[in-house]
Amino acid sequence: MKDFTIYKKIISLPDFLKDNYNFTEVKKGSTKNNPKLTNGNMTVVISKRNEFFSYFDVSNPGTKLSILDFMQRELAQYNDGVLPALPIVANMLDKYITEGKTVLPQFSTYNLSNASLSENEILNNINSLLDKGSNDFLISRGFSEKTFEHPNFKDVIKYRKINNVNGTKSYDIAFVMRGLGSSRAISYRGNRDNLDFSFKGFHGPRGDTLLTSHFSNDKPIDAMYIGESFIDCMAHFELNVKALKGKNIIYISTEGSISQNQLSLIQLGISKQKPEKIYTIFDNDLYGHQAATLLFSYLKLPSSLLYDVKPDSFYSQNLLNLSQQEVNICGSNISHTYCIFNIPVKIQDQYKKNLESFLRVINNTIKNKDEQLSLEFHANEEKTIKYKVILPNTIDGWKNLRRLIINFKFGNSKFINTNFPKNKDFNLDLIDYKRSIDLKLKAFGLDDIF
Repeated sequence: MKDFTIYKKIISLPDFLKDNYNFTEVKKGSTKNNPKLTNGNMTVVISKRNEFFSYFDVSNPGTKLSILDFMQRELAQYNDGVLPALPIVANMLDKYITEGKTVLPQFSTYNLSNASLSENEILNNINSLLDKGSNDFLISRGFSEKTFEHPNFKDVIKYRKINNVNGTKSYDIAFVMRGLGSSRAISYRGNRDNLDFSFKGFHGPRGDTLLTSHFSNDKPIDAMYIGESFIDCMAHFELNVKALKGKNIIYISTEGSISQNQLSLIQLGISKQKPEKIYTIFDNDLYGHQAATLLFSYLKLPSSLLYDVKPDSFYSQNLLNLSQQEVNICGSNISHTYCIFNIPVKIQDQYKKNLESFLRVINNTIKNKDEQLSLEFHANEEKTIKYKVILPNTIDGWKNLRRLIINFKFGNSKFINTNFPKNKDFNLDLIDYKRSIDLKLKAFGLDDIF
């Protein structure tokens, strides 16, 4: 019998997707040892372990897939949606190989390492980081000294000295990420002479760790802000510094595409710290809206965050039960995504009525019928009824699904909030804000004074 797993080893997956399926690198967050690629409809993160390439769709990080899965899904589009058998997939991949349309891993420009650094090696890298260095990178990104010297961030920021090719020295900003037990990773940001965009790199298991700002353990947490970049977290703080003055807040960053383990860590953080409010501050793009929706689909909130619900409502009796249910976002293709809502059998009738009611309210605000969400029965299990919600794989589609999930699980609790930047991310908002101030100073002839 043919060993189909061989294709996972002998074909460089990032090269295959780029050369044959119009994938390109996502500028923000993609590196040669941690590729993040998109074709405009789907964004994937590729990794390699024990010689095998795999990937996950950022909208469904819990499911790891291989080149075999990718080809099955591609071929299914020409087979009425039916996944073809593996021998058919193998024949198609053989054709790519014989036509010279694949790259062997050893000849790839991508350097996905099989061996992750040991805990001791990561610890040595952490110990080699400096407490002092140049803040040129942060200044170039629009930050003021008051922000990177603020107690929330000052001791979180470390430095790595870089010897540049032209003989000069510079510093990367480094952040130490923490997970369960002794799990650690390092996230790096900096400028490079040979790059027209900022450098981003990692050491260690990023997907098993989180980066957090400092906060006081002696006071209640006023708010928790969850984003995909600590640079954006700092920018959000500087843009809102007056409103946040005197508040005990936590910023949490995944430093890239959110993983299943990071979702679990965020859940642990919420359960332990019991913040009074939760905000997401992801990027204002397709992935950012997917990530915010994914987070709320997964979270199970403490009852203390749900007390403001009207006592005579359906939710007063069942909201805590509903808030413990995970909404499974199962997958997406070029045009649509679907997710599964689960509910205990004992409250299924009222559940379905509420879900249908929320759907109607949301769909009534959507003029284009192709953009509307649809609901259908999915499965009847012993203790759970499952319903499938289908939505367009667009920013608006994910926005509407998020509205549905928040209303359904949390009763539209005022403690659940989503903040999105005006530009793609909050750092760009900060740069725009600083630019507008400079223009005003110049207009009044005050730029020389200040």
